[in-house]
Amino acid sequence: MTTRSKHNITKTKTCTNGTIRYPFPKALIAETDSLMVEPSCYTNAAKHPQWRHAMNQEFDALLRNGTWILVPPTDARNVIGSKWVYQINRKANGDVERYKACLVVKMPQ
Repeated sequence: MTTRSKHNITKTKTCTNGTIRYPFPKALIAETDSLMVEPSCYTNAAKHPQWRHAMNQEFDALLRNGTWILVPPTDARNVIGSKWVYQINRKANGDVERYKACLVVKMPQ
Protein backbone atom coordinates (compact mmCIF):
# COMPACT_ATOMS: atom_id res chain seq x y z
CA MET A 1 0.00 0.00 0.00
CA THR A 2 1.28 3.41 -0.93
CA THR A 3 0.88 6.08 1.69
CA ARG A 4 1.74 9.75 1.80
CA SER A 5 4.54 9.20 4.28
CA LYS A 6 6.27 6.70 1.96
CA HIS A 7 6.33 9.35 -0.77
CA ASN A 8 7.53 12.02 1.67
CA ILE A 9 4.31 14.02 1.32
CA THR A 10 3.74 15.97 4.49
CA LYS A 11 1.36 18.64 5.61
CA THR A 12 2.91 21.57 7.38
CA LYS A 13 1.71 21.98 10.92
CA THR A 14 0.11 25.32 11.76
CA CYS A 15 0.46 26.42 15.35
CA THR A 16 -2.57 28.04 16.95
CA ASN A 17 -3.46 29.16 20.42
CA GLY A 18 -6.36 26.69 20.54
CA THR A 19 -9.05 29.23 19.69
CA ILE A 20 -11.61 28.02 17.19
CA ARG A 21 -13.15 30.86 15.23
CA TYR A 22 -16.70 30.46 13.96
CA PRO A 23 -18.77 33.03 12.09
CA PHE A 24 -20.59 35.26 14.56
CA PRO A 25 -24.34 34.41 14.40
CA LYS A 26 -26.86 37.18 13.99
CA ALA A 27 -28.73 35.86 17.01
CA LEU A 28 -25.95 37.07 19.31
CA ILE A 29 -25.69 40.55 17.83
CA ALA A 30 -27.45 43.18 19.91
CA GLU A 31 -30.51 44.50 18.12
CA THR A 32 -32.30 47.73 18.82
CA ASP A 33 -35.59 46.50 17.37
CA SER A 34 -38.03 45.58 20.15
CA LEU A 35 -39.31 42.59 18.12
CA MET A 36 -35.87 40.96 18.30
CA VAL A 37 -36.16 40.76 22.11
CA GLU A 38 -38.50 38.27 23.73
CA PRO A 39 -41.06 40.11 25.87
CA SER A 40 -41.22 39.34 29.57
CA CYS A 41 -44.93 40.04 30.07
CA TYR A 42 -48.25 40.05 28.24
CA THR A 43 -48.45 43.86 28.19
CA ASN A 44 -45.27 44.18 26.12
CA ALA A 45 -46.20 41.30 23.81
CA ALA A 46 -49.72 42.59 23.13
CA LYS A 47 -48.26 45.73 21.53
CA HIS A 48 -46.91 43.79 18.53
CA PRO A 49 -49.06 41.98 15.94
CA GLN A 50 -46.53 39.15 15.53
CA TRP A 51 -46.79 38.21 19.22
CA ARG A 52 -50.60 38.61 19.24
CA HIS A 53 -50.78 36.23 16.26
CA ALA A 54 -48.53 33.71 18.07
CA MET A 55 -50.74 33.89 21.19
CA ASN A 56 -53.90 33.40 19.11
CA GLN A 57 -52.40 30.35 17.41
CA GLU A 58 -51.39 28.81 20.76
CA PHE A 59 -54.79 29.46 22.34
CA ASP A 60 -56.65 28.03 19.32
CA ALA A 61 -54.43 24.91 19.41
CA LEU A 62 -55.15 24.37 23.11
CA LEU A 63 -58.91 24.57 22.52
CA ARG A 64 -58.76 22.44 19.34
CA ASN A 65 -56.76 19.69 21.09
CA GLY A 66 -59.14 19.66 24.03
CA THR A 67 -56.33 20.36 26.48
CA TRP A 68 -58.76 22.14 28.77
CA ILE A 69 -61.96 24.12 28.70
CA LEU A 70 -62.71 27.45 30.29
CA VAL A 71 -65.28 27.37 33.10
CA PRO A 72 -66.49 30.15 35.38
CA PRO A 73 -64.77 30.21 38.79
CA THR A 74 -66.73 28.90 41.78
CA ASP A 75 -66.00 28.53 45.46
CA ALA A 76 -65.85 24.74 45.09
CA ARG A 77 -62.98 24.88 42.56
CA ASN A 78 -59.45 26.16 42.82
CA VAL A 79 -58.46 28.74 40.24
CA ILE A 80 -55.14 27.93 38.61
CA GLY A 81 -53.15 30.85 37.29
CA SER A 82 -51.30 30.90 33.99
CA LYS A 83 -48.77 33.02 32.21
CA TRP A 84 -47.42 33.46 28.70
CA VAL A 85 -43.86 32.47 27.82
CA TYR A 86 -42.41 33.93 24.62
CA GLN A 87 -39.64 32.61 22.40
CA ILE A 88 -38.22 33.60 19.03
CA ASN A 89 -37.32 30.57 16.91
CA ARG A 90 -34.46 31.37 14.54
CA LYS A 91 -32.98 29.79 11.44
CA ALA A 92 -29.33 28.72 11.37
CA ASN A 93 -28.31 32.05 9.85
CA GLY A 94 -30.00 34.03 12.65
CA ASP A 95 -33.12 35.17 10.77
CA VAL A 96 -36.46 34.92 12.57
CA GLU A 97 -38.31 31.72 11.64
CA ARG A 98 -41.36 32.31 13.84
CA TYR A 99 -42.59 33.89 17.02
CA LYS A 100 -43.73 31.28 19.53
CA ALA A 101 -45.94 31.86 22.57
CA CYS A 102 -46.78 29.17 25.15
CA LEU A 103 -49.46 29.43 27.80
CA VAL A 104 -48.12 27.67 30.89
CA VAL A 105 -49.69 26.90 34.26
CA LYS A 106 -48.42 28.58 37.39
CA MET A 107 -47.89 26.03 40.10
CA PRO A 108 -50.00 26.67 43.23
CA GLN A 109 -47.99 27.49 46.32
